[in-house]
Amino acid sequence: MMRQMMRLPKVLDFALIGAVALGCTTAQLMAQDLIETHAISTFGTPKYTADFAHLDYVNPDAPQGGEMSFSWSSGTFDSLHPYTRVGNSAVLATIFFESLLTSTADEIGSAYCLLCETMRFPPTRDYVIFNLRDEAEFSDGTPVTADDVLFSYEILRDEGLPSFRASLPMTIESAEVLGPREIKFTFNPESPCVVGQRRQAVCPCLAAPAMRRQAWPLRTAA
Repeated sequence: MMRQMMRLPKVLDFALIGAVALGCTTAQLMAQDLIETHAISTFGTPKYTADFAHLDYVNPDAPQGGEMSFSWSSGTFDSLHPYTRVGNSAVLATIFFESLLTSTADEIGSAYCLLCETMRFPPTRDYVIFNLRDEAEFSDGTPVTADDVLFSYEILRDEGLPSFRASLPMTIESAEVLGPREIKFTFNPESPCVVGQRRQAVCPCLAAPAMRRQAWPLRTAA
């Protein structure tokens, strides 16, 4: 999202997934014994509660402005698009994009809702349902919808960088829009990343960005 920026604290990404029949309604999903949370952790309980004001290592009163200069150890760059298959993108090019979940610098294996407000999943973590924040917006003020998230997943899976094209189909079996602000991801039960390690599977696939579908009517990821 070019700065498909959210007016939210900067905090980390795509999905859980499994054995729910296609065509399940939101009401049917709600009837199941689902866990609803603002964060998930591979190791115990997430450090921060749902109402935390700011990360412990962040100064909310830090001065704003100034300049930052970066060098490229691997050479120069010719693109500010970090997900293009052509050329070399600049350092920190991903800061123009946001994802469903985000990580923190003072925890290992934890992921917090960013574009989403909550996520719901069964104890087995076969799938996950993300509920997007009402205030999640792109830089032009249009809301981030479940359809945008689905589009982002599909274009990265089919036309994205080799890492996305290899990992997304292997990890995620399906994605389904349940409502304007609600999307469900189901894990591939045959994935080596899932079998025996399903409790960790929610975090690795959630770093994919959300991009606006209407901004890509005639474009490909190249």
